[in-house]
Amino acid sequence: MCNNIKKIIKNNDLAIIESSFLESEKELAKKYNHLTLDQAVKVAKESKVKNFVITHISQRYENKENTFLNKAKKIFNNTEEK
Repeated sequence: MCNNIKKIIKNNDLAIIESSFLESEKELAKKYNHLTLDQAVKVAKESKVKNFVITHISQRYENKENTFLNKAKKIFNNTEEK
């Protein structure tokens, strides 16, 4: 997690944030210097961005992309997945 991320994206129209892992694998995310979905969504919401795009999802979730999108939209409705 970049220390200045919230400052950098505050009130932006769009934030594109990588989210390689679900929260259940937060130790793996930390080991490989990635964010969990919960971390990425929290940053977007707290930074008051208008739209949020999840990217860089691990291949382990292939064919389960809606899992990320549905979880994120429960917290931050203006979320897309790329």
